[in-house]
Amino acid sequence: ILAVLSSADILRKNLILLRDRHNITQEQAAAASGLEYKYYQSLEAGRRSQIRLVTLDKLAVAYGLPSAGLLSTELP
Repeated sequence: ILAVLSSADILRKNLILLRDRHNITQEQAAAASGLEYKYYQSLEAGRRSQIRLVTLDKLAVAYGLPSAGLLSTELP
């Protein structure tokens, strides 16, 4: 049986992967996204499963990706 990841799980994994690729801290990622550090931290920790599209857009811009790219199982 194949396990299907939720959008929240995919986003969480991608945020961690992208932050590692860019070699930045959670604080730096939050600042680049225009988000509060604790909020960004909760996204990576999986404590938030619902976010606004505007937040997804901010995260995508910070990492130079289209918003849909953050929800892709294959990052560029």
